[in-house]
Amino acid sequence: PGITQDQLEVSNMPQWKPMLYGVAFLHTTVQERRKFGPIGWNIPYEFNQADFNATVQFVQNHLDDVDLKKGVSWSTVRYMIGEIQYGGRVTDDYDKILLNTFARVWFSEAMFQANFRFYKGYSIPHCKAIPQYLEHIQALPLSDTPEVFGLHPNADITYQTNCAKEILDTVLSVQPKDSSSGTGETREDVAFNMAQDMLDKLPADYVPYEVSWPSSTLGFWFTELLDRNNQFYKWCFEGQPRSFWMTGFFNPQGFLTAMKQEVTRAHKGWALDSVVLHNEVTKFGSSDDVITAPEEGVYVYGLYLEGAAWDKRGQKLSESKPK
Repeated sequence: PGITQDQLEVSNMPQWKPMLYGVAFLHTTVQERRKFGPIGWNIPYEFNQADFNATVQFVQNHLDDVDLKKGVSWSTVRYMIGEIQYGGRVTDDYDKILLNTFARVWFSEAMFQANFRFYKGYSIPHCKAIPQYLEHIQALPLSDTPEVFGLHPNADITYQTNCAKEILDTVLSVQPKDSSSGTGETREDVAFNMAQDMLDKLPADYVPYEVSWPSSTLGFWFTELLDRNNQFYKWCFEGQPRSFWMTGFFNPQGFLTAMKQEVTRAHKGWALDSVVLHNEVTKFGSSDDVITAPEEGVYVYGLYLEGAAWDKRGQKLSESKPK
């Protein structure tokens, strides 16, 4: 965010400059988390300069009206940041919790202390002029690690992978389409033979659809296609499975709704609207270990955690292991 010397000197309150820097750091954080995709924010919000300007103006107005005996009303500041200025854009409940956490941890009397850190090595400089702030900022690491923004180090793997994929896709898009391989086959011949080989592996009498589900690559898509067919085939001809491959459904939410309806019908007087989903993580090593289906509800597998790990012994979430 662009801050001028006049803006820096607009208030004589000693809290002004540290709080202004704090808002700028928060603005940078909410922006930078977007590049990490769903790990950063569940929804990619369009935070912009207007959000920053409105927050800065609020802080200035609050300090102008502050009671010197009572000091800064931190509950008001945190509420305005987490619920109104930046929080007004946030629609996801968990994103709102995260944003309010930043506001709660960073905006307090502690930010005026010399030992305050947003993260290790990221402090609030006590300067009087813009060039001094710039000198402090330029001394920060050129590449910020995910931990600075409250993320696990593994988040950088996803970000770097996506960047590399974009570069490779760009390179492939500019390659000539009629180039031939060392065997004399054109790219079209290679693609045709690969497609024919895949078609030969498809289930008999398979009905193709013009539009299919999204998948990362052809290899994964084809493997999922065969696995989906296998699950539905066994379900149709061998009876209801003891456990269900959740990611193999076209509409997982519909499957869960059907399960709720089944449970509701089994209990006289129950209303579907009052039935809520409840999940428990089992200690089965794999789906093959399931001997019988549960008396109520279903066993599902194929789900993955991103940004966290599962502690089997403690039966709780834990930090991801560094990769």
